[in-house]
This record gives sequence, structure tokens and C-alpha cells, in this order.
Amino acid sequence: MAYSPKNQAALPISGSTVGSTPPSTAFLGGVYSANTSLPTPQSSPSGLLIGALGDKFGRLVILNNGPRDMTGGLNGSSSTNITSINTFSAVTPVPGASSYYDISSIVIQNNSSSATGVFLSDSNGIGGSSSNTYSYTSAQSFNWTAPIGTTSVTVQAWGGGGGGANGGYVYGGGGGAYASSVVSVTPGTTYLVTIGSGGTGGGASTYNGPSNVGNAGGNSSFSNSTGTTNYVLAAGGAGGGASAGGAGGSTSASIGTYLAAGGAGGPGLVSGTWDKLGGGGGSSGGYSGSISSQTPITGITSTNNNGGTAVSNGGAGGSDNALASSFNGVNPGGGGAGGAFEGGNGAYNKTLKDAGADGAAGKISLTYTSLGNSYYFQVPAYATRGANYTVPLISTQPNTAWYLESLNSNNINVSVTYILNKG
Repeated sequence: MAYSPKNQAALPISGSTVGSTPPSTAFLGGVYSANTSLPTPQSSPSGLLIGALGDKFGRLVILNNGPRDMTGGLNGSSSTNITSINTFSAVTPVPGASSYYDISSIVIQNNSSSATGVFLSDSNGIGGSSSNTYSYTSAQSFNWTAPIGTTSVTVQAWGGGGGGANGGYVYGGGGGAYASSVVSVTPGTTYLVTIGSGGTGGGASTYNGPSNVGNAGGNSSFSNSTGTTNYVLAAGGAGGGASAGGAGGSTSASIGTYLAAGGAGGPGLVSGTWDKLGGGGGSSGGYSGSISSQTPITGITSTNNNGGTAVSNGGAGGSDNALASSFNGVNPGGGGAGGAFEGGNGAYNKTLKDAGADGAAGKISLTYTSLGNSYYFQVPAYATRGANYTVPLISTQPNTAWYLESLNSNNINVSVTYILNKG
């Protein structure tokens, strides 16, 4: 297999000092691209950093992680002490959704009388693969790039809940559907992730104002980069209507191996002579069991003013327990309650049509195994090693802190400077 350096970062070797650039022939690494199988593991020659991008055994790889938005601009620094062997110490916080912390400099100070080795890795499973689940619960769309070593991802999706109608109609919104599949992916390829928004409730009005229906919740999906082909899709719930509660997100409108419909919104409940409480929202679909062996569970339909109860791994529908007190659906994908009708003791000029409550946003969870980037540093006794990087040490694990692991129990101090980049 042929490897061609794409960037030559300043990498620390035996005898280097902070900020120095060793001769290009003095290290194996740089930044290498590998689009097929990994090469045979290599031994680590004394004094060298092996695998500028790669694993614990020096196999030289890079994840084609797609372009980075370098305008994140949030720089930070962290310092930590390592005093025990084979423990993972986080040196950066966890970044936001679909974001990465890249390392722009590192200083390793060995305060012990024996040499040591230190691994810096962007996954808490240094030197190999790690399986992680990343969940997103706010309405958004973003690109996700399959890391190297990742050929499949388990996608779980919940559609957004529908909003409740106002007090002129009182009907609650439907819960979002649930859908899940194992999707085959290609390392380095970008996919589009969309989390559906919760539908907004119908706006309030006075006795002679309009009766307003609720709005539908959005679909949640995992698709190709242009969004033209959906591999997994969970339908959003319908908004509370003029004559019926909003229907739950349906399985017929969803895509996946495991499918569960959301529950429908409720009709409300007469409260006294002149008033009517809004209908409860339907709960979203869910599942029981493990993600590799799921049993889908249909969401609960509301039959009065109380929201549908949350099923396993689903979101509850909102309730209207008192006049002017409709509650939003619960994430993921619970439908919003309808608004109450306040009859004003029969006086039309005092009659109010309360606002319907909002449905909850949907959710996407991605579970996959990937090879994290690991950097190996050898540090002699009572020595300080490090470098500044014009080309940062890039992270390939979104939403994950960088970790350190020592090969022995030496007293080591490690300081890093990092920059936030968006995928």
C-alpha cells in the first residue's frame, strides 16, 4: 500500500524542545491517507513518535473526516497530572454537537526517574476501536462524516411531536413515530442528519377571535448528503385539528427495520358548565430491549386531557390539568396538549381560547464503532517534550474529549492547547 504525506506537522522526538521542528526524516508519520485496509503494525523505534495519525501500534492512518469549519475560534488550554498506569484522563471538555477539539500544542513533563510513554487519544479506548452513542435532541440539521473503521451505524430516530390546537378546538397533538435501522456507511463519506422540530401550538384568541389548529412536528432522518435518499426516517406527529386529535407519526410514512407509530392527541375534558380542558398530547413511539434486538412500542393515545404516558425510550404527551395551563410534549417527540376553552361563565366578552402547547422536538441517536486518533509520545526521565502544531492534531470523534493514558505510574504533567472546530 502506498501512503503519501498530506501535511508535515511538527512532531516531537527524543531531544526536541517545545516548538521545535525535527528533520522530516526523523519520524514516521506526518499525516497519511489510507482508504483501504490497515498496514501491518510496526514496532515503535526508540525516541520516535509513531503514528501521527493512527493507533497504538503505529499503523499510520487518517480519517477522511471532511472539511472542517476553522472559524470556531474558541481556543482553550488544560493541564493535568497522571500518577497511575492505564487510567484515562480527560484534557479537554466535551465539545458541542458535531464539533471537535483539535490539539494545537502539547507539553509533557516527566517528573520521574524512569522513561515513560504517553498516548493522547480522542476516544476513551486508546489504541484501538471504541463504540459510542451520540444523541441529538434539539431541532437541527448537520453533516456527519463516517470515521475510518466505521462501516455501519445504528440509527435511532424519533419524529417531532405535533402542537395542540387552541381552545377553540381543544384537540391535542400527536406523538412522533420511532424508527431504527443498521445503516451501511462508507468511511470518509458525509451523511445528513436531521432532527425534526416540535410543532407549535395554535395561538390564543378571545371569544370572537379565530380557532387555531396545531402545527405538525417535523420528520427526523438519516440520509445521503443531499437529503434526497432517506435511510432512516421517523415521521412527525400531526397537530391538533378542528375535529380530532392530531394523528401520531405513522409507520407507513417512516423508514426503518424497527418501526413504532406515535399516539394520537386527545379530545379534551369538559370542566364545569362553561369550560373545557384541552386534549392531552399523544406520546411518541419507543422500544424495549437492546438496540441490536429491539421490540418497537407504539405510543399511547390520549383519551381526555391527560397526555399519553411515555413508553420505554419514548416521550410523554403534554397534559392540560387546569385552565390556561397546557403543557408541552416531552422529548423525544411527545405531542403538545390542546388549549383550554374558558367559557367566561357564559359571557362572550370574557370567553378565552387558550393557546395550544408545543410538541417536543424529535431525536436522533447514532451508535457506531470507530478507530480513534492516537498519538504516542516517548519521554525520557526528568525530561520535557512537546511541540506546537501548525497543522493541529485532529480529532475524529465528535462530541468527545481528548484523553491521556500513561504506560506506567510515573508522575507526569501534561498541558495542551486546543481549538474548537466544527464538522
